[in-house]
Amino acid sequence: MSGSKRVAEVQYSTSIGSRPIVEMSVPQGTHMSEIAKSIDTLSKELFPKIGPRGCAPCISGIDFNIRERLNEVVRIDLETGGLIR
Repeated sequence: MSGSKRVAEVQYSTSIGSRPIVEMSVPQGTHMSEIAKSIDTLSKELFPKIGPRGCAPCISGIDFNIRERLNEVVRIDLETGGLIR
């Protein structure tokens, strides 16, 4: 391992629509076993704080999306519409 940590980023909102939305971005090549461990942590520490749930493993009532980050990123200045180089 090169010394750099593999990190997922979790964003959420409770003010868009009628249900909380959670989105997790993971590094390219992340295995489902790694994601599963993260979901366990989110289920215990984040989900109960942002939305009502029934049983402990249930995330119904929360929109939860997982996306793989891609290596190539292009940034765009929203004011001008131009690419940021």
